[in-house]
Amino acid sequence: MAARDRAARAERRLPWRPRQRPGGGGVPLVISLAAAFAVLFGLPSAALADDEDDSVETPPEAGLFDAVDAPRPAVLLRGGGWGHGVGMSQYGARAQAEEGRSHRTILAHYYPGTDRASVEGPSPYRVGLLNESPKGSGDRRFDFDHLEVHTEQGGVTWERCDAEGRCSDVASQREGETWRVEREDGRVRLRTTGGSETGSAEFGAGDGLRVRVADADAVVQLPQKSGLAGQTGRSYRRGQLEVRPSPRASGEVMATIALPDLDTYLYGLAEVPFSWPADALKAQVVAGRTYAADRSRSTGCACHVTDGPDTQVYLGYDRERSPLGSAWRDAVDTTSGEVLTYDGELISAFYSSSHHRRSEHSEDSWAYSATLPYLRSVDDPWSGSDAAGNPHRRWLAEASHRDLGRLVAPDLAVLTRVEITERTTGGSPKALRLTGFDDDGERAEVTYRGAGSHVVAASVLRRELSVPLGPGGRLRSQQIDRIGFGPFEDDLGGVHEYAAVVLFEEGITKGRSPTRFAPAGEVSRVEMAEFLGRALALEPREDGPFGDLDALQPERRGMVNAIAEEGISLGYAGTDEYRPFDDISRAEMASFLARAFGIDEADEGPFADIAGSAHAEAINGIAEAGLTRGCAEDRYCPGDEVRRGEMATFLVRGLGLPL
Repeated sequence: MAARDRAARAERRLPWRPRQRPGGGGVPLVISLAAAFAVLFGLPSAALADDEDDSVETPPEAGLFDAVDAPRPAVLLRGGGWGHGVGMSQYGARAQAEEGRSHRTILAHYYPGTDRASVEGPSPYRVGLLNESPKGSGDRRFDFDHLEVHTEQGGVTWERCDAEGRCSDVASQREGETWRVEREDGRVRLRTTGGSETGSAEFGAGDGLRVRVADADAVVQLPQKSGLAGQTGRSYRRGQLEVRPSPRASGEVMATIALPDLDTYLYGLAEVPFSWPADALKAQVVAGRTYAADRSRSTGCACHVTDGPDTQVYLGYDRERSPLGSAWRDAVDTTSGEVLTYDGELISAFYSSSHHRRSEHSEDSWAYSATLPYLRSVDDPWSGSDAAGNPHRRWLAEASHRDLGRLVAPDLAVLTRVEITERTTGGSPKALRLTGFDDDGERAEVTYRGAGSHVVAASVLRRELSVPLGPGGRLRSQQIDRIGFGPFEDDLGGVHEYAAVVLFEEGITKGRSPTRFAPAGEVSRVEMAEFLGRALALEPREDGPFGDLDALQPERRGMVNAIAEEGISLGYAGTDEYRPFDDISRAEMASFLARAFGIDEADEGPFADIAGSAHAEAINGIAEAGLTRGCAEDRYCPGDEVRRGEMATFLVRGLGLPL
């Protein structure tokens, strides 16, 4: 087959089409496919370096191509940890406790420069009970269109209390009954589940209706709240349940639990498993107590904290009476009143599930902006240790190509590489360099450093990038190691990555496995035959000139025969051998590529290390055609073995995409 015919066949398989420059003349008819694409795309006389170091990369000058149908592979983000990355790591605390560190040593590590103190905290301490099944948007709210209250153990008395705290009895609810609280025409009505009204109270400004536990052993359950392990209902024993009219939603009510003190609140905290070591539990108690004591009462919920993860997870009596609950109560009791301070003031004791190698400075986190002296980045090998048992120490997330582009590089129609060029002290990507093509087919590069008050690129990714399978549709953390493209996961952000994606999209390679391309792997001669045969859309041939192909599968043998028939491979001189399993050198590769794409050989070239090579003229030819820039300045490294990543880039350049 003539080189021109092979060129036409190869071009037809591509979804993108070369475009002539506006106002330009026709492209001369040439046999060299690579040279033709160099003219069409505006490639310079030397393209990118072939090795992994692309620090001397010179982008093609104003290369043009139709970006509409170019591959837009899914974006893969690899990272570790879960949460905002600031302060204490819960899994890190567990691992440190397993190693024998005390809770005070653990806390001193995660909150450097802090001191211990003792506080009593507000009394009563109010916890806002969130509506977890709201109408409309699905956002968690404080408002309930009604509230069901079941007396699980003991009886309770309902009271109407005015703004001055004067209360009068309204009705008594016996053990085992379920009543319904509704708001109607400015009144709150108490009804049995059968619908009969048992009592009502009229609300004025500042008024409330609350449950007073008449028996010390009484337990009240709210069936609308989710319980442990998927159980329906959540139970409360200590304190008083309070129901108020919602200030935001007409006809709705909101509920709080008023607890006598901070330690009573902590009994129901559900932030870590109670099976963890005692000092990990104590560290959590002290951090949780400090965080809670530092919270002033919010008028939005008439509470100090909510029962959800936006503050601290509170499950009430269910948590306290769960298996191993006594270990948690012991941790609360033995650290009673203990908190952390800095310069005599309570600290904001932020904590999260885990970090990825280090914690973050508070001002670098997606969740915060203030610079706090005790929330500095510290080393955290424990979060990812085996002792931590952390299921989130490593994760891989997938996002849409378009979503990432619109968020961080809206001027690029197609992204071909995402590089992390700067990191925070804690390891999060601070700046990204994004390479690709704009809507006009021009090769372009942009740098992204975040937006608004978030001057860390990763903080914006964590807050705004949609990750359909992530928790809440977002990344687990901002601590990202690599960003790249699927389906392969082993070269994220690499210089040859997009070339491998193109070959996959075109059916030229399936990789070494569904998720592994192995860019650093050697290329055997039979693999080279498969790459070239598929790239040129050749049909396998049953017969051929080589006598050493019997060990190959029929399809692989057919591709070797096909490139031999096309004159791309001549075998070893003086033999009938192809030697399919030998690794191919960069010098041999040059001859393969020159024959495959009809590239004219050249007597002279830019490389000083190819003198005496039988492939020197082919090497000069592919350099002149723009397929290679060599392995280093004035060097081609002809004896080095070809790597799969390099092979991908050579092929894609040969097929016309100006990478």
